[in-house]
Amino acid sequence: MGIQDTVKSIDYILNETGASSLTYIGYSLGTTQMFYALSLDPKENNNLKSKISSFIAMSPITIVK
Repeated sequence: MGIQDTVKSIDYILNETGASSLTYIGYSLGTTQMFYALSLDPKENNNLKSKISSFIAMSPITIVK
């Protein structure tokens, strides 16, 4: 889900809106998906970090150390 759903959904939204970046607000599982997607090699996540202007993690179900 961190690779397929998150990355492809963001690419779709940016393509449809013409925006260069977006704010991602994740809740619970959505936060874990984004943490995972951001931890991937840029080749795998299609340079996701450059497409996210800010990431708000609400009630994350994981801890980043």
